[in-house]
Amino acid sequence: MIHPVVMFFSLTTLLAGIGIAYCQPHVRTVTMIACTLVVPVISICNTFTNILIHLIGLMLYAVICYGTLDFKVFFWGFSNLLIFSVAGDVLGHVVNKQRAQRFVYAATSKAMAEVQSRYAHYDELTGLQNRRAFE
Repeated sequence: MIHPVVMFFSLTTLLAGIGIAYCQPHVRTVTMIACTLVVPVISICNTFTNILIHLIGLMLYAVICYGTLDFKVFFWGFSNLLIFSVAGDVLGHVVNKQRAQRFVYAATSKAMAEVQSRYAHYDELTGLQNRRAFE
């Protein structure tokens, strides 16, 4: 389950990027690239959540900008946002998968260390402490 604060942060960062892109046309592409690629990477979310956040951003961009921007500019911005959202989701999936694997490896390593410590200090047959435990 994704924490609501992380989802709120991701969505507001994406919407801030869309707002900046809407108000500042000369930095539109850079802002969209930054927001759609960076948001999935900096937040630890599952891929479905990142896709959902990007779909909400796309819908809000369409609602806000459709009637106010020239159609060519709107279509260009929408297509950029769509392309970079897909790229950001793929990049976020890869990065979050690597993070999850590191967490699983750390947990497994800790469990193995505990098992090895137990075998080093207790007798398997009797369950009593051995000579190493007393030294």
